[in-house]
Amino acid sequence: MIQLRERDRAAIIQIAESVLPQGVEVWVYGSRIKGRSHEASDLDLIIKAPKGGLLSSEALTAFRCALQNSVLPILVQVLDWDMVPDYFKEGIEADHVLLLKVGG
Repeated sequence: MIQLRERDRAAIIQIAESVLPQGVEVWVYGSRIKGRSHEASDLDLIIKAPKGGLLSSEALTAFRCALQNSVLPILVQVLDWDMVPDYFKEGIEADHVLLLKVGG
């Protein structure tokens, strides 16, 4: 369960669908899925390209900029799965929630 207002969730999904390529997954990890968040907690996202694919820096930048320029009342931290160290990936793989698969 993601601790996030429905309208904020819908806004993030709309932004992701408008700027990220088909097949990309958006995962949520951190306090907002662990039941430890509060109203001002940030939202931690990982963007994962389809197997064998790479996420362009342009797509990642467009997503980050669109989130920053939105009216979302929370800070959204976005990381590229392929740029995260393996030791960090292990924790995220074990404890995440799929927010969206673009085009899926």
